[in-house]
Amino acid sequence: TTDPLELRDQLDVMAQRFERSSRGRHERYSGVDEHRVVRADLDAEGKLVHVQVEPDWRDVIEPSAGAAVLEAITAAQVERTVEWGRSADEVSA
Repeated sequence: TTDPLELRDQLDVMAQRFERSSRGRHERYSGVDEHRVVRADLDAEGKLVHVQVEPDWRDVIEPSAGAAVLEAITAAQVERTVEWGRSADEVSA
C-alpha cells in the first residue's frame, strides 16, 4: 500500500511486536563445550560477559584445545538465537 496512514499503522504494529518479543529475552545466555568444562555467558545483546573454565580441564581436554572456549560461546549464541525466535513466534501468533 502507498497510503501513508495505512503504512504508519503497519509500522506501529511491527514496532509493538518487536517490543513484545524483546521483553521475552533473558538477561543472560549460557553455553558449554561438548566436555562441559568451559562455560560462556552472553548478555542480552550477545556480548561475551563471562567465561568459566573448570579447574580440572586439563584432565578432560588438551591444553592446546582453545576450541572449547569457542564451542561454549557458539552454544550460548545458539541459545540466544533460539530464544529470540521463540519470542518472535509467540508475539506473531
